[in-house]
Amino acid sequence: SRLSFGSRILITSARTTMSKELSPLMDKKDSVHNNNNDGDNIGIDDIHTKLTTIRQSMQKTHESRVNFSYEWRKKQLTNLKTMVNEHWEEILDVLYQDLGKCRTEAAGAEMLAFQTEIDYLLT
Repeated sequence: SRLSFGSRILITSARTTMSKELSPLMDKKDSVHNNNNDGDNIGIDDIHTKLTTIRQSMQKTHESRVNFSYEWRKKQLTNLKTMVNEHWEEILDVLYQDLGKCRTEAAGAEMLAFQTEIDYLLT
């Protein structure tokens, strides 16, 4: 089934954020190795550790139930809108790379529609 444009923007935003989280690890070496015994190469274990840390942080937030409140969710939507605005160009690039969307189509059909959805949810 096809994802809604809002879902695709969320996934693209998450992909952009995750790549920034992992880029310090990936910058160490162009290739990824299964074992990280020599200290110079990035290992799959390093990436797994970083992803596990991110997931644990998200799980703690959920278990604290802070994300159940309307105010928290509204703030997250506001932050998401800010993040999309700050990373507008990068997201357009990823939409082109992943979906073959030209910049005009991605900006109009995806990005602006997504922002309209956020504005609607915040009213």
